[in-house]
Amino acid sequence: MVDYKQQTGYWLARYKPAVKCQKDFYDHIIRVGEDLGPQVRYATNNPVRRGLVKEWCDYPFTGAIGIDLRTMMEDAATL
Repeated sequence: MVDYKQQTGYWLARYKPAVKCQKDFYDHIIRVGEDLGPQVRYATNNPVRRGLVKEWCDYPFTGAIGIDLRTMMEDAATL
């Protein structure tokens, strides 16, 4: 992740100087038995907290191929 951030930072500085990456990142491994619901809700609500959209489902880059994220979020709400 560090290498990726460094390389993209150099590219952005050269080609898109107005775009800045956040300084740090937080990596969390979800372990067996850990409550998945809060993790899913936190990740999907990142664009909402940032003010990019009003609802998590309006953000076009949220989700995964082969997973219905709406159903997953509904299930996670009950976890």
